[in-house]
Amino acid sequence: MKFTTIVRILAGVMLVFSLTVMPTPARAEKGGTASGEFTVWSAATENVTTPGQFTVGSADPTVTLVQLHNGGGETSTMTPLVEHNVQVTVEDANTLNDLKTLTVRIFYDDDSSYTAGEEAVPADTQTMAILTWTESGSSWSINPSGAGTSWELGSCTAPTLSASSGTFQFLFTPGKVATETTSNARWHIYAEAEDDNDATANNTDIGNYMAWYGEITVNAPSSVDWGSLTPGMDFVDASSNWTGISVTYITNGNYDELVATSANWTSGSDNATLNESGDPTGTNEFSLSADNTTTYDVNNAKLVKASSYETVDDTGTQTTESGDLVTTNTLWLKLSEIFLAQTYSGSIYFKIAAG
Repeated sequence: MKFTTIVRILAGVMLVFSLTVMPTPARAEKGGTASGEFTVWSAATENVTTPGQFTVGSADPTVTLVQLHNGGGETSTMTPLVEHNVQVTVEDANTLNDLKTLTVRIFYDDDSSYTAGEEAVPADTQTMAILTWTESGSSWSINPSGAGTSWELGSCTAPTLSASSGTFQFLFTPGKVATETTSNARWHIYAEAEDDNDATANNTDIGNYMAWYGEITVNAPSSVDWGSLTPGMDFVDASSNWTGISVTYITNGNYDELVATSANWTSGSDNATLNESGDPTGTNEFSLSADNTTTYDVNNAKLVKASSYETVDDTGTQTTESGDLVTTNTLWLKLSEIFLAQTYSGSIYFKIAAG
């Protein structure tokens, strides 16, 4: 007996055909029969789940813009004791929540060009201010700060940190002695962003100016009183001088010390008239001389005028926040030969000007 089995797999269904063939006699009779059958069944199916994932790495931040502003918009000039705003735009594909710090360095450079690394110096009242935003607690700080400096931090603001980009507003006030820019000197602004993976990015706004600033405090007594004088008195006479006016000068650049007086010193209905030439010959005329030393020197002392300020000293240089204190300011009087006996009062003005 011979058996033949055929197996095929079609479209997930296994078909098995079984065919039985009976042996053929040597002399087969007509009309013989053969039997056959097949069975069909379904193949088993199964759902297979394969886990999938991908990882997004930390993107570095980008500082796209650093720009100085004041109340009127973008500017390139700062003025001490006036509030300004450094606007810093930052982008981060992981959103701004990825930032750790954003630091702005505002610094003086004695030439107009910026070289990388020049910003890496300590804070200083004259040459460097460091403003910092810290993501933890969204806190703001400025250095220098506190006693001994007039640099101040304003009401700074941060953008929405869930966004991928935004502009930080660093509001600040330059201090009194933030160095004036002259010749090729400039102030540069450097901003650096750092993210949680310590990746950094920076940008700059270079070539800014700082205007001159001067401040003066006159620590004079309530009255500068020469007492009783004699008509015809000259500058060189011992009783003609009055010393004791102390003046404090605070400035961010070179400065001059100046002085002036009122044209008429009064006494009821009588006046004493200033003679600016230093030769008081008319009735009730007087002249006034000034210097920042206690010894009268005709070559150095300046005749005080009412029509304009006279420069007593033009050698002043940039000061610290505490200023330069001059305690040797002296005034000398010269009177005409004819003077009515009265007490005369007037005003004496001290001034600081850019040198």
